Amino acid sequence: LILLSDHGMVDVKGEINLNKIMVEDEIRFVDSTILRVWGATNHIIRNRNITLYDSATIPNAKFKYYKKYLAKPGYIFFPNFFQGNKSIKGMHGYDSTNSPHDAFVLIHQSQKRNNVNCSIIDIAPTILKIFKLNPSSNMKGVSLI
Repeated sequence: LILLSDHGMVDVKGEINLNKIMVEDEIRFVDSTILRVWGATNHIIRNRNITLYDSATIPNAKFKYYKKYLAKPGYIFFPNFFQGNKSIKGMHGYDSTNSPHDAFVLIHQSQKRNNVNCSIIDIAPTILKIFKLNPSSNMKGVSLI
């Protein structure tokens, strides 16, 4: 038996109220942790709990027509498309290089290893090992059993 996830959750400790920091005429789509803003405005949102991703911060990124903001772990944009005006206790979808929301894996007791630090890239090699198949040479993960 194997139970696994592709991500964990981060406790939400604060909300970024967009009604207080957005310009009204901007077109936006708001996920819980991602804000996309379209429009000719040069308005840049400045908040210590938000990271702006654009062609200046991520070379070769395709942000030609919009600005993309990502909430820092533990914060969500509010209100948003999914929760509306309801508060929540946990969220995922943060920048995976800065966030403590690793995948979890529970493997049948006979295969169990204690204190395993795993990542989503370890899931495929683990499943392949169970089926006695070899992972491809370009796989970066390792089997957890």
